[in-house]
Amino acid sequence: MSDFFSRLTNDITVAFEKLGSDFNKATSASKRKETAGKTGIVSEREAGWSSFPEYVIELGPKVRSINCERNSIASLPEDFGLKLTLVTKLSMGYNVLARLPDSLCLMTTLKSLRLEKNKIEHLPDTLGDLVRLEELVLRDNRIRVLPKSICGLKKLTRVDLSRNRLTCAETQDESGLANVAGCARLTELRVDGNVGIEALPNAWGQLTALVSVSADETRVRTVPTEVFTGCVKLERVSLRCCPTDIDAIRATKGWDEFDARRIKGRDKQIHGGVMLGSLDDGLDKS
Repeated sequence: MSDFFSRLTNDITVAFEKLGSDFNKATSASKRKETAGKTGIVSEREAGWSSFPEYVIELGPKVRSINCERNSIASLPEDFGLKLTLVTKLSMGYNVLARLPDSLCLMTTLKSLRLEKNKIEHLPDTLGDLVRLEELVLRDNRIRVLPKSICGLKKLTRVDLSRNRLTCAETQDESGLANVAGCARLTELRVDGNVGIEALPNAWGQLTALVSVSADETRVRTVPTEVFTGCVKLERVSLRCCPTDIDAIRATKGWDEFDARRIKGRDKQIHGGVMLGSLDDGLDKS
């Protein structure tokens, strides 16, 4: 069910983003600046920017939401977070950002941070200072290591780390994926397409609110006992295109309890008439 609502929310978001993009194409830059000053909402999606628009910094604490997706912005000003202290939503996806200024982590009112499809290699060590963050989308970047401070994101409910350069083996966690275990409210976790991931960290068993974990197109073979026994709300594990040992997974302690939740969640979708043609079985593999 949570996966359905996640997809539904994404569809609604895409629709609103298209409206914003159409608005930008039909409205002058000066008019958009004027509107942002009145509403606190910066809408510069697909507006042809090659650098971050200066007027946004000038507006400072008036700004509450920034959408600069699908431009060609290569960097953010060093004082970015010092000026924009009351922003709750920052969307900079589909640009060419290679790094993030440390001041970004001063934006402690942020609830949603979307940086997908950039060229980011490193995250600020102080990422965990974003204590109100609920959504973190970093898919399709070049990230190799997660900062230890990520465990401080106690309000985080959704994180997408798909298609980066993260690695993890049963005996070695070079990328610090185990640090995510500190995000106590996490319900959805995605690490798809990180081919260096051979195992899910045992520490993820601490994620007692986790409902869905996806590690498609990785090299994960099985699921740790700690995850099945500790993630007491887990209903969905997706391991599509992985070299999984399905018999070993079903023999893992905690599988029966997980399987019962999986079936119960599926039945709720069926009884609710929710997208019957797209149901998955909780443990997806191909």
